[in-house]
Amino acid sequence: LYGSVYGNTENAANILAARLSDGGRRNVKVYDVSKTHPSELIAEAFRVKHLAFACMTYNMDMFTPMKNLLNDFAAHNLQNRDYSLIESGSWSPAAGKKMDAVLSEMKNMRKIGDTVTFLSSPDEETEKQITALAEKVLGAPVNVPEAPKAAATQWKCTVCGYIYEGDTIADDYVCPVCGAGKDAFEKFG
Repeated sequence: LYGSVYGNTENAANILAARLSDGGRRNVKVYDVSKTHPSELIAEAFRVKHLAFACMTYNMDMFTPMKNLLNDFAAHNLQNRDYSLIESGSWSPAAGKKMDAVLSEMKNMRKIGDTVTFLSSPDEETEKQITALAEKVLGAPVNVPEAPKAAATQWKCTVCGYIYEGDTIADDYVCPVCGAGKDAFEKFG
């Protein structure tokens, strides 16, 4: 579950999801707390054993949608879960401590791993910390696959921002995110 404004905390949540999948965990799901109805998130929280929260710091507190969700979890008596935390901030990240304060008050909630903290956007060190967190959650090492080599040309969908990699785009190509045709793509990078 992530709360992000500029996409950096979302990226960190996606890195954790990828590492958990790389480590063999199945049915890993990622939710944006700003766009997903709280009832769906509450139902999901009662379904799973482990929850990971990634939240940006907003006015020295949790991002408001995350704060509201955690209060909903407490009101619904969520308990007996493992959880992990990722926090971000530009100057002074505080969301991790705030999330931990709410979660640790719930019955039989167990924090797994150290809180991963990063400033502004995840970097190589952040990725290492997220990999270590995934290994704590899994109880096993994660084999991180090598990043694929970049294609010679990248194309950006002007409708949704999706990046297609390849030297050319087929005439009948359709964006897998928004459905726009080849004409909506411009060379990028």
